[in-house]
Amino acid sequence: MSSKEVVIIGGSFGAIAALKTLVKSKNNSKNIVLSITVISPSEFSLFNIGTPRVAIETDKIDKIFFDLKKALNKYIQNTPHSIKLIKGYVTDVNLDDRSVTISNNETIGYDNLIIASGTTTQHPAFKLDNERDSTYTRESIKSLNRDIKNANKIAIIGGGATGVELAGEIGTEYKDSKSITLFTGSSQPLPTLNKSQGDKASQKLKDLNVTVINNKKAKSFTPTSIQFNDGSTTSFDLVIPAFKLIPNSQFLKKYSQYLDNDGFIKTDDYLRLNNHHEVIAFGDVVAQGVKSLVDIIYGQVKNVGSTFDYEVYDNHSVTLQAYKKPGTVLVVPIGKTGGVGTAFGLTFPSFLVKFLKSNDYMIPKGGENLS
Repeated sequence: MSSKEVVIIGGSFGAIAALKTLVKSKNNSKNIVLSITVISPSEFSLFNIGTPRVAIETDKIDKIFFDLKKALNKYIQNTPHSIKLIKGYVTDVNLDDRSVTISNNETIGYDNLIIASGTTTQHPAFKLDNERDSTYTRESIKSLNRDIKNANKIAIIGGGATGVELAGEIGTEYKDSKSITLFTGSSQPLPTLNKSQGDKASQKLKDLNVTVINNKKAKSFTPTSIQFNDGSTTSFDLVIPAFKLIPNSQFLKKYSQYLDNDGFIKTDDYLRLNNHHEVIAFGDVVAQGVKSLVDIIYGQVKNVGSTFDYEVYDNHSVTLQAYKKPGTVLVVPIGKTGGVGTAFGLTFPSFLVKFLKSNDYMIPKGGENLS
Protein backbone atom coordinates (compact mmCIF):
# COMPACT_ATOMS: atom_id res chain seq x y z
CA MET A 1 0.00 0.00 0.00
CA SER A 2 1.25 3.49 -0.90
CA SER A 3 -0.14 6.98 -0.78
CA LYS A 4 -0.46 9.93 -3.14
CA GLU A 5 -1.26 13.60 -2.81
CA VAL A 6 -3.99 14.73 -5.23
CA VAL A 7 -5.05 18.35 -5.62
CA ILE A 8 -8.36 19.23 -7.30
CA ILE A 9 -8.86 22.85 -8.36
CA GLY A 10 -12.55 23.76 -8.44
CA GLY A 11 -15.74 23.22 -6.51
CA SER A 12 -18.67 22.77 -8.87
CA PHE A 13 -19.94 20.26 -11.45
CA GLY A 14 -16.56 19.37 -12.92
CA ALA A 15 -14.69 19.08 -9.63
CA ILE A 16 -17.40 16.99 -7.99
CA ALA A 17 -17.75 14.70 -11.01
CA ALA A 18 -13.97 14.27 -11.13
CA LEU A 19 -13.81 13.39 -7.43
CA LYS A 20 -16.69 10.96 -7.72
CA THR A 21 -15.11 9.22 -10.71
CA LEU A 22 -11.70 9.13 -9.05
CA VAL A 23 -12.69 7.55 -5.75
CA LYS A 24 -15.12 5.05 -7.29
CA SER A 25 -12.40 3.46 -9.41
CA LYS A 26 -12.30 -0.33 -9.40
CA ASN A 27 -8.81 -0.45 -10.89
CA ASN A 28 -6.78 0.51 -7.82
CA SER A 29 -4.82 -2.73 -7.94
CA LYS A 30 -1.87 -1.22 -6.09
CA ASN A 31 -4.10 -0.16 -3.19
CA ILE A 32 -2.99 3.46 -3.40
CA VAL A 33 -4.53 5.66 -0.73
CA LEU A 34 -5.23 9.22 -1.81
CA SER A 35 -4.92 12.33 0.30
CA ILE A 36 -7.15 14.69 -1.67
CA THR A 37 -7.16 18.48 -1.32
CA VAL A 38 -9.97 20.40 -3.01
CA ILE A 39 -9.38 24.12 -3.47
CA SER A 40 -12.43 26.31 -4.09
CA PRO A 41 -13.20 29.99 -3.40
CA SER A 42 -16.69 29.01 -2.30
CA GLU A 43 -17.97 26.58 0.31
CA PHE A 44 -21.07 26.12 -1.83
CA SER A 45 -21.53 24.83 -5.35
CA LEU A 46 -24.05 26.41 -7.71
CA PHE A 47 -26.69 24.80 -9.89
CA ASN A 48 -26.12 27.48 -12.51
CA ILE A 49 -28.63 25.92 -14.92
CA GLY A 50 -31.38 27.41 -12.77
CA THR A 51 -30.05 30.98 -12.68
CA PRO A 52 -32.25 32.45 -15.48
CA ARG A 53 -35.38 31.45 -13.55
CA VAL A 54 -33.99 32.47 -10.15
CA ALA A 55 -32.99 35.89 -11.52
CA ILE A 56 -36.74 36.54 -11.75
CA GLU A 57 -37.93 34.37 -8.85
CA THR A 58 -35.34 35.08 -6.16
CA ASP A 59 -37.37 33.22 -3.53
CA LYS A 60 -35.82 30.08 -5.04
CA ILE A 61 -32.24 31.25 -4.57
CA ASP A 62 -31.44 28.94 -1.64
CA LYS A 63 -32.46 25.96 -3.75
CA ILE A 64 -29.63 26.36 -6.25
CA PHE A 65 -26.73 26.43 -3.75
CA PHE A 66 -25.36 23.22 -2.22
CA ASP A 67 -22.93 22.58 0.61
CA LEU A 68 -19.69 21.58 -1.09
CA LYS A 69 -18.01 19.99 1.93
CA LYS A 70 -21.04 17.79 2.53
CA ALA A 71 -20.96 16.59 -1.08
CA LEU A 72 -17.24 15.86 -1.03
CA ASN A 73 -17.43 13.90 2.22
CA LYS A 74 -20.32 11.85 0.90
CA TYR A 75 -18.30 10.53 -2.01
CA ILE A 76 -15.30 9.38 0.00
CA GLN A 77 -17.38 7.47 2.54
CA ASN A 78 -16.48 3.77 2.56
CA THR A 79 -13.20 4.47 0.76
CA PRO A 80 -9.66 4.50 2.22
CA HIS A 81 -9.09 8.02 0.95
CA SER A 82 -9.12 11.28 2.89
CA ILE A 83 -10.24 14.70 1.75
CA LYS A 84 -9.72 18.31 2.79
CA LEU A 85 -11.47 21.40 1.47
CA ILE A 86 -9.50 24.65 1.37
CA LYS A 87 -11.47 27.83 0.83
CA GLY A 88 -9.43 29.99 -1.49
CA TYR A 89 -8.29 30.16 -5.09
CA VAL A 90 -5.13 29.09 -6.86
CA THR A 91 -2.86 31.94 -7.90
CA ASP A 92 -0.04 29.91 -9.41
CA VAL A 93 0.83 26.41 -10.56
CA ASN A 94 4.43 25.24 -10.81
CA LEU A 95 4.49 22.25 -13.14
CA ASP A 96 8.21 21.62 -12.58
CA ASP A 97 8.11 21.16 -8.81
CA ARG A 98 4.48 19.95 -8.82
CA SER A 99 2.99 22.53 -6.52
CA VAL A 100 0.15 25.05 -6.38
CA THR A 101 0.08 28.36 -4.54
CA ILE A 102 -3.17 29.51 -2.96
CA SER A 103 -4.52 33.01 -2.35
CA ASN A 104 -3.44 32.78 1.32
CA ASN A 105 0.15 32.26 0.06
CA GLU A 106 0.16 28.60 1.15
CA THR A 107 1.96 26.25 -1.23
CA ILE A 108 0.78 22.66 -1.59
CA GLY A 109 2.63 19.89 -3.36
CA TYR A 110 0.91 17.24 -5.45
CA ASP A 111 1.56 13.94 -7.14
CA ASN A 112 -1.41 14.49 -9.39
CA LEU A 113 -3.26 17.70 -10.21
CA ILE A 114 -6.83 17.74 -11.49
CA ILE A 115 -7.84 21.11 -12.92
CA ALA A 116 -11.62 21.37 -12.84
CA SER A 117 -11.81 25.10 -12.24
CA GLY A 118 -14.60 25.71 -14.75
CA THR A 119 -15.58 29.06 -16.21
CA THR A 120 -17.06 32.38 -15.21
CA THR A 121 -19.41 34.68 -17.12
CA GLN A 122 -19.44 38.37 -18.00
CA HIS A 123 -22.36 38.94 -15.64
CA PRO A 124 -21.65 37.50 -12.17
CA ALA A 125 -25.21 36.25 -11.66
CA PHE A 126 -24.81 33.21 -13.90
CA LYS A 127 -21.72 31.45 -12.51
CA LEU A 128 -19.67 31.33 -9.33
CA ASP A 129 -16.84 33.85 -9.26
CA ASN A 130 -13.28 32.63 -9.70
CA GLU A 131 -12.02 34.40 -6.58
CA ARG A 132 -15.03 35.20 -4.38
CA ASP A 133 -17.37 32.96 -2.43
CA SER A 134 -21.02 32.24 -3.10
CA THR A 135 -22.22 35.31 -1.17
CA TYR A 136 -21.04 37.42 -4.09
CA THR A 137 -23.03 35.31 -6.55
CA ARG A 138 -26.14 35.38 -4.38
CA GLU A 139 -25.98 39.16 -4.15
CA SER A 140 -25.33 39.43 -7.88
CA ILE A 141 -28.51 37.46 -8.61
CA LYS A 142 -30.51 39.66 -6.26
CA SER A 143 -28.97 42.78 -7.77
CA LEU A 144 -29.88 41.62 -11.28
CA ASN A 145 -33.43 41.00 -10.11
CA ARG A 146 -33.66 44.57 -8.79
CA ASP A 147 -32.13 46.00 -11.94
CA ILE A 148 -34.66 44.17 -14.11
CA LYS A 149 -37.55 45.38 -11.96
CA ASN A 150 -36.37 48.98 -12.15
CA ALA A 151 -35.61 49.08 -15.88
CA ASN A 152 -38.11 49.83 -18.62
CA LYS A 153 -35.82 49.36 -21.62
CA ILE A 154 -33.72 46.18 -21.35
CA ALA A 155 -31.12 44.76 -23.73
CA ILE A 156 -29.65 41.25 -23.53
CA ILE A 157 -26.45 40.53 -25.43
CA GLY A 158 -26.05 36.90 -26.49
CA GLY A 159 -28.13 34.46 -28.50
CA GLY A 160 -26.96 31.30 -26.77
CA ALA A 161 -28.97 29.35 -24.22
CA THR A 162 -28.44 31.77 -21.33
CA GLY A 163 -29.43 34.83 -23.35
CA VAL A 164 -32.50 33.17 -24.85
CA GLU A 165 -33.62 31.71 -21.53
CA LEU A 166 -33.18 34.98 -19.69
CA ALA A 167 -35.08 36.87 -22.40
CA GLY A 168 -37.88 34.33 -22.09
CA GLU A 169 -38.03 34.67 -18.32
CA ILE A 170 -38.09 38.48 -18.43
CA GLY A 171 -40.66 38.39 -21.22
CA THR A 172 -42.91 36.05 -19.27
CA GLU A 173 -42.86 38.29 -16.23
CA TYR A 174 -42.87 41.72 -17.88
CA LYS A 175 -44.00 41.39 -21.51
CA ASP A 176 -46.72 44.02 -21.10
CA SER A 177 -44.66 46.57 -19.19
CA LYS A 178 -41.07 46.54 -20.48
CA SER A 179 -39.21 46.84 -23.76
CA ILE A 180 -36.97 43.77 -24.11
CA THR A 181 -34.44 43.33 -26.93
CA LEU A 182 -32.21 40.33 -27.54
CA PHE A 183 -29.13 40.87 -29.69
CA THR A 184 -28.08 37.41 -30.85
CA GLY A 185 -24.85 38.45 -32.58
CA SER A 186 -25.56 35.71 -35.12
CA SER A 187 -28.01 34.81 -37.88
CA GLN A 188 -30.50 33.44 -35.36
CA PRO A 189 -31.00 32.64 -31.70
CA LEU A 190 -29.31 29.37 -30.66
CA PRO A 191 -26.96 29.23 -33.66
CA THR A 192 -25.84 25.66 -32.89
CA LEU A 193 -29.36 24.47 -33.77
CA ASN A 194 -30.82 24.26 -37.27
CA LYS A 195 -32.73 27.13 -38.88
CA SER A 196 -36.10 25.59 -38.12
CA GLN A 197 -35.32 25.49 -34.41
CA GLY A 198 -33.90 28.99 -34.56
CA ASP A 199 -37.09 30.23 -36.20
CA LYS A 200 -39.19 28.55 -33.51
CA ALA A 201 -37.11 30.20 -30.80
CA SER A 202 -37.53 33.58 -32.49
CA GLN A 203 -41.30 33.18 -32.68
CA LYS A 204 -41.62 32.12 -29.07
CA LEU A 205 -39.59 35.14 -27.99
CA LYS A 206 -41.72 37.43 -30.14
CA ASP A 207 -44.84 35.97 -28.51
CA LEU A 208 -43.40 37.26 -25.23
CA ASN A 209 -42.84 40.71 -26.75
CA VAL A 210 -39.09 40.20 -26.99
CA THR A 211 -37.56 41.93 -29.99
CA VAL A 212 -34.95 39.68 -31.60
CA ILE A 213 -32.18 41.41 -33.56
CA ASN A 214 -29.81 39.17 -35.51
CA ASN A 215 -26.55 39.88 -37.30
CA LYS A 216 -25.68 42.91 -35.20
CA LYS A 217 -22.69 42.39 -32.94
CA ALA A 218 -21.78 44.34 -29.84
CA LYS A 219 -18.28 45.78 -29.91
CA SER A 220 -18.42 47.06 -26.34
CA PHE A 221 -21.01 47.78 -23.70
CA THR A 222 -21.69 49.57 -20.43
CA PRO A 223 -24.49 48.85 -17.94
CA THR A 224 -26.71 51.22 -19.96
CA SER A 225 -25.44 51.27 -23.55
CA ILE A 226 -24.12 49.13 -26.38
CA GLN A 227 -21.69 50.17 -29.08
CA PHE A 228 -22.02 47.97 -32.16
CA ASN A 229 -19.50 46.95 -34.79
CA ASP A 230 -21.16 49.25 -37.31
CA GLY A 231 -20.23 52.22 -35.11
CA SER A 232 -23.72 52.90 -33.79
CA THR A 233 -24.53 53.21 -30.11
CA THR A 234 -27.88 52.55 -28.43
CA SER A 235 -28.85 53.46 -24.87
CA PHE A 236 -30.93 51.33 -22.54
CA ASP A 237 -31.96 51.38 -18.90
CA LEU A 238 -30.21 48.03 -18.45
CA VAL A 239 -27.76 46.00 -20.53
CA ILE A 240 -27.26 42.37 -19.52
CA PRO A 241 -24.30 40.48 -21.03
CA ALA A 242 -25.22 36.83 -21.47
CA PHE A 243 -22.48 35.59 -23.74
CA LYS A 244 -18.97 34.19 -23.60
CA LEU A 245 -17.58 31.79 -21.03
CA ILE A 246 -14.32 32.90 -19.44
CA PRO A 247 -12.01 30.01 -18.42
CA ASN A 248 -10.64 29.98 -14.89
CA SER A 249 -7.08 29.26 -15.94
CA GLN A 250 -5.20 32.39 -14.86
CA PHE A 251 -2.89 30.30 -12.68
CA LEU A 252 -1.42 28.74 -15.84
CA LYS A 253 -0.64 32.03 -17.60
CA LYS A 254 3.11 31.43 -17.50
CA TYR A 255 2.53 28.15 -19.33
CA SER A 256 0.87 29.70 -22.37
CA GLN A 257 1.72 26.66 -24.48
CA TYR A 258 -1.03 24.81 -22.63
CA LEU A 259 -3.70 27.47 -23.26
CA ASP A 260 -5.60 28.25 -26.45
CA ASN A 261 -6.24 31.81 -27.62
CA ASP A 262 -9.22 32.14 -25.28
CA GLY A 263 -7.42 30.71 -22.24
CA PHE A 264 -8.97 27.23 -22.25
CA ILE A 265 -6.61 24.38 -21.38
CA LYS A 266 -5.25 22.31 -24.23
CA THR A 267 -4.87 18.60 -23.49
CA ASP A 268 -4.17 15.36 -25.29
CA ASP A 269 -7.00 12.99 -26.18
CA TYR A 270 -6.96 11.64 -22.62
CA LEU A 271 -7.35 15.08 -20.99
CA ARG A 272 -3.72 15.23 -19.84
CA LEU A 273 -1.27 18.06 -20.30
CA ASN A 274 1.38 17.17 -22.85
CA ASN A 275 4.71 16.46 -21.14
CA HIS A 276 2.93 16.62 -17.76
CA HIS A 277 0.65 13.61 -17.73
CA GLU A 278 0.28 13.88 -13.97
CA VAL A 279 -1.91 16.94 -14.65
CA ILE A 280 -5.43 16.24 -15.87
CA ALA A 281 -7.94 18.89 -16.95
CA PHE A 282 -11.65 18.25 -16.68
CA GLY A 283 -14.93 20.05 -17.29
CA ASP A 284 -15.66 23.42 -18.89
CA VAL A 285 -12.05 24.59 -18.71
CA VAL A 286 -10.97 21.97 -21.29
CA ALA A 287 -10.38 23.52 -24.73
CA GLN A 288 -11.72 20.61 -26.75
CA GLY A 289 -14.87 20.20 -24.62
CA VAL A 290 -18.30 21.60 -25.43
CA LYS A 291 -18.76 23.48 -22.14
CA SER A 292 -21.89 21.82 -20.80
CA LEU A 293 -23.08 19.51 -18.04
CA VAL A 294 -23.99 16.99 -20.73
CA ASP A 295 -20.37 16.99 -21.89
CA ILE A 296 -19.11 16.43 -18.35
CA ILE A 297 -21.48 13.55 -17.59
CA TYR A 298 -21.80 11.86 -20.98
CA GLY A 299 -18.55 12.86 -22.64
CA GLN A 300 -15.62 13.41 -20.32
CA VAL A 301 -16.58 11.11 -17.46
CA LYS A 302 -16.62 8.20 -19.92
CA ASN A 303 -12.93 8.50 -20.64
CA VAL A 304 -11.41 10.27 -17.65
CA GLY A 305 -11.90 7.21 -15.45
CA SER A 306 -9.29 5.33 -17.47
CA THR A 307 -6.97 8.34 -17.30
CA PHE A 308 -7.32 8.45 -13.52
CA ASP A 309 -6.65 4.72 -13.30
CA TYR A 310 -3.52 5.04 -15.44
CA GLU A 311 -2.07 8.25 -14.02
CA VAL A 312 -3.32 8.44 -10.42
CA TYR A 313 -3.55 4.75 -9.52
CA ASP A 314 -0.52 3.80 -11.67
CA ASN A 315 -2.43 0.96 -13.29
CA HIS A 316 -0.72 0.79 -16.67
CA SER A 317 -2.61 -2.31 -17.69
CA VAL A 318 -5.66 -0.09 -18.25
CA THR A 319 -6.45 0.86 -21.84
CA LEU A 320 -6.77 4.63 -22.06
CA GLN A 321 -10.01 5.81 -23.63
CA ALA A 322 -9.92 8.91 -25.80
CA TYR A 323 -12.37 11.72 -25.17
CA LYS A 324 -15.12 12.07 -27.75
CA LYS A 325 -17.56 14.94 -27.84
CA PRO A 326 -21.13 13.88 -27.16
CA GLY A 327 -23.82 14.65 -29.73
CA THR A 328 -25.63 17.96 -29.42
CA VAL A 329 -28.01 18.06 -26.47
CA LEU A 330 -29.69 21.40 -25.85
CA VAL A 331 -32.96 22.01 -24.03
CA VAL A 332 -33.86 25.70 -23.91
CA PRO A 333 -37.00 26.91 -22.12
CA ILE A 334 -38.49 30.12 -23.48
CA GLY A 335 -40.84 31.09 -20.70
CA LYS A 336 -42.88 28.61 -18.70
CA THR A 337 -44.92 27.01 -21.46
CA GLY A 338 -42.22 25.36 -23.55
CA GLY A 339 -39.22 26.07 -25.70
CA VAL A 340 -36.94 24.33 -28.18
CA GLY A 341 -34.52 21.48 -27.88
CA THR A 342 -32.62 18.70 -29.53
CA ALA A 343 -30.79 15.57 -28.46
CA PHE A 344 -28.59 13.36 -30.63
CA GLY A 345 -30.32 14.44 -33.82
CA LEU A 346 -33.88 14.33 -32.47
CA THR A 347 -35.93 17.52 -32.26
CA PHE A 348 -37.95 18.06 -29.09
CA PRO A 349 -41.50 19.38 -29.33
CA SER A 350 -42.29 22.36 -27.12
CA PHE A 351 -44.42 20.35 -24.67
CA LEU A 352 -41.48 18.04 -24.00
CA VAL A 353 -39.23 21.03 -23.25
CA LYS A 354 -41.90 22.22 -20.84
CA PHE A 355 -41.92 18.83 -19.11
CA LEU A 356 -38.13 18.51 -19.00
CA LYS A 357 -37.13 22.01 -18.02
CA SER A 358 -39.57 24.90 -18.47
CA ASN A 359 -41.71 24.06 -15.46
CA ASP A 360 -38.96 24.31 -12.86
CA TYR A 361 -35.58 24.57 -14.65
CA MET A 362 -34.74 21.21 -13.08
CA ILE A 363 -34.07 23.04 -9.81
CA PRO A 364 -35.64 20.27 -7.65
CA LYS A 365 -33.14 17.85 -9.19
CA GLY A 366 -30.24 20.29 -9.09
CA GLY A 367 -28.54 18.58 -6.21
CA GLU A 368 -28.24 15.21 -7.94
CA ASN A 369 -24.83 16.16 -9.30
CA LEU A 370 -23.83 18.61 -6.59
CA SER A 371 -24.81 17.07 -3.25
